[in-house]
Amino acid sequence: MRTRGSTRTRGKQGITLVEVAISLTLMSVIGGALFLATDSASSAFRTGITVAEVNARALRALERVCEDLKSSSSDLTTPQPVAPFFGTSVDYQRGTEIDANGDLVFGPPERFELEYEETDDGIDNDGDGLVDECRLVWSENPGVAGERRVVVATGIREFLQGEDFDGADENGNGLIDEPGFCLLFGADRVTVRISFEDRDGEGHVIVTTVERTVAFRNEGV
Repeated sequence: MRTRGSTRTRGKQGITLVEVAISLTLMSVIGGALFLATDSASSAFRTGITVAEVNARALRALERVCEDLKSSSSDLTTPQPVAPFFGTSVDYQRGTEIDANGDLVFGPPERFELEYEETDDGIDNDGDGLVDECRLVWSENPGVAGERRVVVATGIREFLQGEDFDGADENGNGLIDEPGFCLLFGADRVTVRISFEDRDGEGHVIVTTVERTVAFRNEGV
């Protein structure tokens, strides 16, 4: 009787220290996995937001440049669009209205030009995590009294995506050391390429490139 009673007493003992340790370990593993999954999802979300913002900025700038240039004529652009020249600026005039004689009237001289946002020295001077980034500037009546200037976009790469200043064609597009804002001129059209970059909340560099070719709408007018 005493032996059976002793057996029942042992069966009612609480959880052992080993079982507690195992339970705590499992809880830590599960909690850590959930934290990593949540943190990873949050990181991916933040990166996705940055990618979307950079893409939107790139498309807005591309649309602005292309809409202006296609309203011009190859006769009214400087440099003259002779293939396969490319550059970082273009002077042009847009067709704005039809006069009483039925002739197209062109507006004042305008310019798109790539400028450095910070000193061109290979150093992140403004502390934003990017080096020698540029901006795209539009101006009306450039270089004369009353000139108007507007920054169209910031965060443009110094060189087009995949390219570097080394005399080689790294991105395989047939051009060498082309800048982040690149105008490739043809006989009656121009190809616009722009590379943007930014950093997300995790410090990852986000780069996107947009490209479009437009024909001069008022060619021969």
